[in-house]
Amino acid sequence: MFTRTSIFSSIILLSLILSCQTVPITGRQQISLIPSDTILSMSGTEYKDFLAKHKVITGTEQGRMVARAGQRIQRAVEKYFSDHNMSSRLRDYKWSSPSWMIRR
Repeated sequence: MFTRTSIFSSIILLSLILSCQTVPITGRQQISLIPSDTILSMSGTEYKDFLAKHKVITGTEQGRMVARAGQRIQRAVEKYFSDHNMSSRLRDYKWSSPSWMIRR
């Protein structure tokens, strides 16, 4: 006969197994307790909140360096996804374009 503890443990274990997903870049397995859409939405909200509370430094060499680094990261990610036939995963991704930081 099953005890309440074993039934509860079985439900928890099944829930964890069902919430596993494969990370597209590395192929490793991870537990996803919060859907990606929710995380992306929350991160966008937090980013806007951060920008509202903090002054963005523009027109300095450090600001331009940060912008260039961000652009290189974007190009590298897009190339990697393209090389591995995963470009569709970036279709709805909204890159933050700090073009206002780069003055040439």
